[in-house]
Formats: sequence, C-alpha cells, structure tokens
Amino acid sequence: PEIPVSLVPMLFGTRDTISLHTPTRTVILRRPSALAGNLLVADRVTQDGASTRVQLKAIRVAAPPLHRPQPVFAPATPAPAQIERAGATWRVRSTVPPRCGWMVARRVRRRCSGASRPAPRGSA
Repeated sequence: PEIPVSLVPMLFGTRDTISLHTPTRTVILRRPSALAGNLLVADRVTQDGASTRVQLKAIRVAAPPLHRPQPVFAPATPAPAQIERAGATWRVRSTVPPRCGWMVARRVRRRCSGASRPAPRGSA
C-alpha cells in the first residue's frame, strides 16, 4: 500500500493497527512508531493462512507536480458557422463535426457538407 502520512490520524486514530476484511482474507496494517516521511509503504509482510500482516514504514518522496490537463475548463470556441441564403433554403457551413440536434421541436439531421433548411416564412 501507499498511504499519505497526512491520513494516519484519520485512518489509525490512536490505534497501532487497522484491519481490512474481505470474505476470504484479512489484511492487518501496522503503523510505524515514527512518522518521519510523507508516505507510508510496506516494510515487512507476513502470511498466516488467510491473514496478512503488513508492517508499514514512512519514507520521504518528492511531491509530484499538479496535473493540469489542457484545456482545464473547456475546449476553445469553434469558429462561427457561415450562413447563406440558397434560393428558398439556407445553407449552414460549420467546422464543428455534424451531430443530431433539435430544431423547432422536431429532430433534424445535418449532413457533413452543411445542411439546407427551408427559409422562414416572410423572409425575402
């Protein structure tokens, strides 16, 4: 196991050991007497039937840098769609990949090359 030393008070409290039980195994973790480090790892492991005893030791490891995937919050905004009138329809061209969407409470499909829609009534 690898347990941050900062979690020792929460996990062990005032006890020297904690036990983890599964239907077929028991693992007993024994805390070290000195917590000189920032990470607890296994030192000695002993088996006794279905019981495993792990003596932990404290070691010091360098803190890893914070992982900040890019972009952190959202992808960049795509370029706006180009809309042009094509006779009685509208042609919409976009660099965004086509998806199914909802328009005026009915489902519409967009083609990869752009979608043609009838022009709204009253638009000339």
